[in-house]
Amino acid sequence: MLKGPFQSQLVGREICEVRITPIVPREHEQSDFMLIEDRGECFVFQKLDSQRYVDIPKSFIEKVHKFGDSKPALVQLIGRLQWVSESRAVHLIRLEGRNA
Repeated sequence: MLKGPFQSQLVGREICEVRITPIVPREHEQSDFMLIEDRGECFVFQKLDSQRYVDIPKSFIEKVHKFGDSKPALVQLIGRLQWVSESRAVHLIRLEGRNA
């Protein structure tokens, strides 16, 4: 379970606007996501422009940077979120050499 500042920044908020990094292709790094649900072991985010959902395990989240109430928080992943055009899906990829 998550502890510390990360938990207080995301958990307990019904809906939270964030940006996720790293994300490939990089043009999606400016995309906004909404935190829709805390499912225990993962968070469910919705990409606002495409309305697609992505489940991100809490073990993939390295840090959350909060920039005040007027800007989206930045969720920094241990791996990366990758848009796959052929399947029109989003995949999580763990970076080699990183333990979570």
